[in-house]
Amino acid sequence: MNWKLHSQGTFHADPVALARPRMSRWGAYTPKKSFEYQKEMLKWIEIDHEPITGPIKVSITFCHKRPARLNRKKDTVARIPKVTKPDIDNMIKNGS
Repeated sequence: MNWKLHSQGTFHADPVALARPRMSRWGAYTPKKSFEYQKEMLKWIEIDHEPITGPIKVSITFCHKRPARLNRKKDTVARIPKVTKPDIDNMIKNGS
């Protein structure tokens, strides 16, 4: 299938994994940090993006802040993979 680039952009925020819904006696709710991230993402999408019909292909890159222990002068300036929490599937769920 030949893919046509519809839109592309950068969402500037610290990546947040989608947390499990919490239960209370009044029902289920999404934790505030996840909810706020989703709200900001939706605002960014609605600014200049129109609805898409048909199949889509999505490419996502999450960039986390570098740990302080790797900010020394002798450390590489290239990107380093994040192997600790949060895991990638929960990050993608919050972005969708």
